[in-house]
Amino acid sequence: MPLIGSAQFNGDYAGFTTTRRINGDAQLDVDFAASTVSRRITNRLFRLRPDNTADVVNPLSTIVLEETSLGADGSFQGVTGGGQIVNGQVLWNPATGSFVGLIGGATGNEAVGTVALTHRSPSGGTFDEIGGFLATQ
Repeated sequence: MPLIGSAQFNGDYAGFTTTRRINGDAQLDVDFAASTVSRRITNRLFRLRPDNTADVVNPLSTIVLEETSLGADGSFQGVTGGGQIVNGQVLWNPATGSFVGLIGGATGNEAVGTVALTHRSPSGGTFDEIGGFLATQ
C-alpha cells in the first residue's frame, strides 16, 4: 500500500434484488496520505430477470460512498447516501446503506467491495439491494 499520494479507481458495479439485476459504474477516490476512501456508484440501471432487458420505468440515482477511513491493511467500511429509486410518483429511499472493501494488488492499484442497501417506500414496504464492485487505477 502506498503511504503518500492519492488515486482514483474506476470499474464496474453489479447488484441484485429479488426481481432485478443492477449494473453501474464504480468510482473511488483514495487518499493514501490521509487514509481516506470516498466517491460513488453511478449510471445504475435496473435489468429485468430472467431476460436482462433494461427497466427504464424505474430510474436509479447515484449511490454516494461517504468518506471513511482506510486501514493500514487496505480495508475500509462506511455508510452510503443517495441511491433512490424513482417509480412514478413514489420515491424509494435507502433507509440504511453500507459498504465494505479492500485496496490490494502488488502496488495498491486494485479495489474490491460490496454494497448493501435496504430501500423503503413511503407506505413502509422494503426490499434489499446487494451488490459488488471491482475497480482499478
